[in-house]
Amino acid sequence: MTTMELTQYDPIKAQIHELLTLNAKLAFDYRDPKGNKEARSHIRVLRLKKGDVERVRVVAKADALEYGRKVDSVAKELTTALDDAISVHQAPLDEIEAVEQAKRDEVARVEAEKKAAEEKAEQDRQAAILKAIQHEAELAKAELEAERAKAREEQIRRDAADKARQEAESKAQAERDAARAREEAQSKALLAAEQAKLTAEREAVAAKERAIEETKQAAEQAKADQEAAVIKAWQDAARQAKEKTDAEAEIFSLAVLPYAEYVSKEEAVRAVLERLGAAGGEYVVEGHCQLSFTHTWRILPS
Repeated sequence: MTTMELTQYDPIKAQIHELLTLNAKLAFDYRDPKGNKEARSHIRVLRLKKGDVERVRVVAKADALEYGRKVDSVAKELTTALDDAISVHQAPLDEIEAVEQAKRDEVARVEAEKKAAEEKAEQDRQAAILKAIQHEAELAKAELEAERAKAREEQIRRDAADKARQEAESKAQAERDAARAREEAQSKALLAAEQAKLTAEREAVAAKERAIEETKQAAEQAKADQEAAVIKAWQDAARQAKEKTDAEAEIFSLAVLPYAEYVSKEEAVRAVLERLGAAGGEYVVEGHCQLSFTHTWRILPS
């Protein structure tokens, strides 16, 4: 097989080889502004060369497509000639094969019809058998239903008898329970009456004892209150007698007062009189005016 020589890439291959050789030797300081700029410039040259490669590829592929169309056209002419040569001999063979296939199809049809007839006969036989089985099953089902109905009726009768028996037993038990309950209620009532009577008697005794105790305590308290009242009366009388004696002594010390001194001590004199009144004494005040323009007061018992 002939191999196409892609000579279109030869000029650019040499240029790319030089660039790759240079690229292997270059080292840039990417953090330095100058080195960064040089690296970007070198990358731009490489990318431009990629564009050159693409342009060569487009031209070369267009030539290849045209060549491929020519190859397909020649192949089609040759194939058509061979197909015509084959048809000359294949047509009689196809006719013979068609006749043989028709015979085989007829045999197959006959066999299929025979098989279908046999299958239908078998299906009819099976259907008849199934119908007979179903009929027998229906008869058996009817007999079973009759037996079940009879069993249900028998069960209903038994249930009714059991229910009547249970109701009778329940009624008898209820009557026994009611009689027992009445007896228990009567017993409880009698017991409760006895307990109530005992409780009432105990409470009456307790109430009587409480009344006696309360009467005793009331008498003791009355006696204590009377004694306290006597002591308090005696203490109050002694205190009033002392207050009266003290007030009388003070008031008699003020029996004769000059007018000017009376004016200054008037409130004190009246306070003494109030105390005397509180102590149970009754007093009056009288006075007269002398030529010396003095006011003489005497405080006398009423």
